[in-house]
Amino acid sequence: KYIFQKINKEVFNTEALVSNYTFLNKATAGFRKKTGDILTPEMYLSRSGNYHVYDEQGFPWRLVSYLNNSKSYSVADDINISYQAARAFGNYQSFLNTLNSADFQDSISNFHNPVTRSKQYQSALVSAAPDRKEKALPEIKLAEKYKSILSETLKLINSDKLPKRVTHNDTKLN
Repeated sequence: KYIFQKINKEVFNTEALVSNYTFLNKATAGFRKKTGDILTPEMYLSRSGNYHVYDEQGFPWRLVSYLNNSKSYSVADDINISYQAARAFGNYQSFLNTLNSADFQDSISNFHNPVTRSKQYQSALVSAAPDRKEKALPEIKLAEKYKSILSETLKLINSDKLPKRVTHNDTKLN
């Protein structure tokens, strides 16, 4: 069984993804061989030796293995589901911490940039419909309360005291 997945070329830098796949596949294969644990679905090369094939509109598609006996949850009705997901993600992140971040490229421009994220947040606040802003008021107040975290984070990044690491920053249950 396989999963054939379309990649959004408007969001992702396809060249960076391919470079990252190359390093990640090699590292996960070594981990699997050593431990027997599967951290990610295997990504397959096409007959022409590429990770992606492109459709008529120029969108890349990739083929990954289906993990037998796996389930995907959008909502966890049982705390054990959340626990197991967090445990698996923690194991994956621990594995990623063993990789050299210099081998990887950002696949989404400015995804990890706190200054860009702050500007996007401020822009969203300005353009939000009044009813949506009212509904989100508790979260807005919380963000304002902790906005100093941004400047503290930037200080750490610029001081080189915060090590650059490989992370997967799209954490969700499904």
